[in-house]
Amino acid sequence: MQTVADHPERLPGGTAILGWDEIGEPFGWSFIDHAPTRDLALADLHPLKLSREPFEVILAVPDGGGLHFVAAEAQGVTTPTQDYLLRYLDASPQPPTALRLSLGDTPGTIFLRTPQGRHAKLAWEPGTVMSMSGRVTGLEASSRQMLSRRFVYRPGPGYMLPFQPPLLRVDPVRAALLATLSEDEPMEKGPRNYRLVVTDGAGREVERQHFELAPGIPLNLRTCAEGTPVVWRFAALRLEYDEDDLPRLAMTLKAERSVHHTVPQLVGPRHDTLFEVRAFDTNHRSHNLQVRIRELPGGTDPTGCVAPP
Repeated sequence: MQTVADHPERLPGGTAILGWDEIGEPFGWSFIDHAPTRDLALADLHPLKLSREPFEVILAVPDGGGLHFVAAEAQGVTTPTQDYLLRYLDASPQPPTALRLSLGDTPGTIFLRTPQGRHAKLAWEPGTVMSMSGRVTGLEASSRQMLSRRFVYRPGPGYMLPFQPPLLRVDPVRAALLATLSEDEPMEKGPRNYRLVVTDGAGREVERQHFELAPGIPLNLRTCAEGTPVVWRFAALRLEYDEDDLPRLAMTLKAERSVHHTVPQLVGPRHDTLFEVRAFDTNHRSHNLQVRIRELPGGTDPTGCVAPP
């Protein structure tokens, strides 16, 4: 009888979806974005071939990535159970180096290394792997052929992939920040550059500006918006590093008749972090604002107001 120890570490995971859309174009899966993508340069895994007679699926990774397959029999699995192909091996017995992998009727575990040097494992169960068509969440399209596979993913450095249910969902902002870390060097805790974009309740962009924040030094910013029905300013924009050495931003948005304090949130270079604010004007009318902040590469843009693209 096989037993699996409880792991103190709980990694994120979910279901990777890849295949071909309704016009036959391939789409892959991005682990860092936790989403399907048509841009195969951004996909960590994508399909090359699907054949039913005989059954064969060929998967591929971009340059810098790698694949390795371990059959269930080689893992000593005698009785299939729920998620059994994710439970028994915490690491690939060989470095994942293959750029392509041909899979058939043999169940097992796919180990994957992304071009960023991050690791994942996926369950390969031929009897449940394939769906002919369906709506692809996150792609805004339907698929002609679709593969869906359960996975565990390590967003940060390291190659161990313990499976401890329930799986957490991958946070793309956190994953993008962890992708910048190396095993040998900690996160640099210096100043960072950011882009701030404000849209109103109708989705119109009313403000865009770039600014630099240093940890522990609050920053006050005047708004760049003009002609809006409510006037605001940003007070005490703050950068702090959390217990994982990841950067979090907090701020206070002061309007004519309201003050909104935000809790510190992760802000990274790949996705916007959204702060939703209800601001009140001098007549006590409410206005919904959305503030999106993203990190910019250091030294690439001057600070201050920026014209919308």
